[in-house]
Amino acid sequence: MALQSAVGQNVETACPSAQCVEDLDFFFSRIWTPILTDCVSCHNADGPASFTDHVLLPSSEPGYLEHNFGVLQDFAAITDGKVGRDLLLSKPLGANHGGGQ
Repeated sequence: MALQSAVGQNVETACPSAQCVEDLDFFFSRIWTPILTDCVSCHNADGPASFTDHVLLPSSEPGYLEHNFGVLQDFAAITDGKVGRDLLLSKPLGANHGGGQ
């Protein structure tokens, strides 16, 4: 529910208590599957974005979902001279995120 609230869903009206989705399930269905599966092509340990704070595991790796969920939580909280949340949203919104593609 915290993740749903963070992305702007009104949890009280959008999620009656009997129908609430756990954060990890929400992350998988609404964030990982439609968006981040493209990001992992560069944001992986061997990719061109391996030097960033946003390094993901591919779905072929055990524990990838939990790892990637944690990476995004940590990255979104970065505030030292940059706003992690804004950088995360820049690519899906079509803005230049500083990466190659």
